[in-house]
Amino acid sequence: MRGKELFFLLLIPIAPRIIPAPTAFAQDKDKAELQVEANTVLVDVVVTDKKGRSVHGLEKKDFAVSEDGKRQTVDYFEEHEDRKLPAGAVLEMPKMPPHVYSNVPLKPASDAVDVVLLDGLNSEFQDQSLVHNQVIDFFRTRPPGTQMAIFHLGAKLDLVQGFTSDASTLLSAITAGDKDGQPRQESLSKDADSVAGNMGNIVAKQKGATTHFATANENNYLGLMKTDMTLEALEYLGRYLTGIPGRKNLIWFSSSYPISLSSESVRDTPGIGDVAKKTLNALTKARVAIYPIGAQGVMTENILDASNAAPPGSVPVNLRPQGGAPTANIEAANTRADTILGMNQIASDTGGKAYYNSNDLAGELQRAESDGAAYYTVAYSPTNKKMDGRFRKIEVKVEAGSTYKLSYREGYFGSSKTPEADQLQADSDPLKPLMKYGLPGATQILFAVRALPALAQPTAHEKLAGENRDLSGPLTRYALDYFIRWTDISLVPGPHNTHDGKVQLETLAWDQKTGKAVNWEGGTMETHLQPATYTEVQKSGLPAHMNIDLPKGDLILVTGVYDWTTGKAGTLEIPLHVEDRPANSQAPSK
Repeated sequence: MRGKELFFLLLIPIAPRIIPAPTAFAQDKDKAELQVEANTVLVDVVVTDKKGRSVHGLEKKDFAVSEDGKRQTVDYFEEHEDRKLPAGAVLEMPKMPPHVYSNVPLKPASDAVDVVLLDGLNSEFQDQSLVHNQVIDFFRTRPPGTQMAIFHLGAKLDLVQGFTSDASTLLSAITAGDKDGQPRQESLSKDADSVAGNMGNIVAKQKGATTHFATANENNYLGLMKTDMTLEALEYLGRYLTGIPGRKNLIWFSSSYPISLSSESVRDTPGIGDVAKKTLNALTKARVAIYPIGAQGVMTENILDASNAAPPGSVPVNLRPQGGAPTANIEAANTRADTILGMNQIASDTGGKAYYNSNDLAGELQRAESDGAAYYTVAYSPTNKKMDGRFRKIEVKVEAGSTYKLSYREGYFGSSKTPEADQLQADSDPLKPLMKYGLPGATQILFAVRALPALAQPTAHEKLAGENRDLSGPLTRYALDYFIRWTDISLVPGPHNTHDGKVQLETLAWDQKTGKAVNWEGGTMETHLQPATYTEVQKSGLPAHMNIDLPKGDLILVTGVYDWTTGKAGTLEIPLHVEDRPANSQAPSK
């Protein structure tokens, strides 16, 4: 659908349009610019003392920031305190006009939110049961705190519960389907075991990965598939969380962590390195810090314990006997070491902290929530202006606090365009992986949609609105009016004093009962805004229009917007009950 041209409604005055700018679109202009400026690097820093307590009251002058060993000037500084919501506090979206829907997320009352990720893809079945029970215990006693959401990773990423500070709501979501508060066996994910049976449905998307996959044995192939699916889920979480201001603490329960995002070995791996780079960029934009928690509890004979620690400065090596296969104990020790090293790496990649070798998973969850609640934000414009796509190492110090421990993301990829933008010529439909039924909405681009039956229904001789040529029966034409926040897309100065942009717009209709797509429509839209129109767009946003024919029934419209210049995306699910087609109209032709 990339070649189809749609039309922006830019030839009429924008101010009198029916869709008003939702009040939720209002933003702090300075902070918004800080987050989207390509030449500004923003770093969230957690500072704790010897006892692990948050350090408050530091000032801008206390922080020293370096990039690739060169001192940087801190342009922006802010301390964020741990502000708890009062008991019973309810956050609500501003009221929208009738039949208007928006992907604008709730603005949190605190400066940090928490996301719990229950990983059924990379976790052993028995470990999932342990995690399930302990998370239930945590929510039974959790006092009012920061907003929290719950996700589950299996064959796909599922939103279990959206952001709320109400522990009873979170408890109800995680115990849904359980008997007497205990997890039923069938409610726990077996996706890690079932992925092998679905390999035929999993496509290796990375460039250069096909040959690597074809020559690997079955176990390695399955491992690579899990890695690919895990990276895809993390990237999508980044897209989902971008529109929520402040720091996001991703508390990730898993038996194994098959990924790294910035290590040299991963960057050099064909295919996987490109996906890892894209994932890290998405998490960086969304200000996500990962807190891995070992779902297996205590790992016996841990080779990284103090009693087994290697001399200072030495490099960990696999404990394998020379000239022979490793024993079962040594292989288990290597697996545990790999797990711990992976947890520490993913935490340092993103500015979080790893928790492992403990059976008190509820306590670890509480500690992770507390650790990420208070932090400092520093921002700088890097002295190295060359955007060459290479990884850049960040170092932050508190000069007056040599005993303090600092957690922050340790680097980023310096590029003037995203990996998504690098691959535009290869991807025919960049929105396709984001438009699956049941995925949470991406919020990198905020927009609203009004969805109503068209005033003029088509006659039998009119062409079908949509791309499903097998669609038949009574159809109702729906008119979709889009309202896109102009600050979320790239509108660059063009010739003749215009502002130019290129956006992909998609709508995919799913049947709620069968989960099958019934119709879809979309295409590429190019804008060349004259000065007067650009002024109006800055006041009320960028409008667009689309028609789609829908069959009778309960449907979910997944709508999406993608900016071809930046690679940012926004998606939104709209529930629709389509009535019988008006009696005086006829089905359009194919």
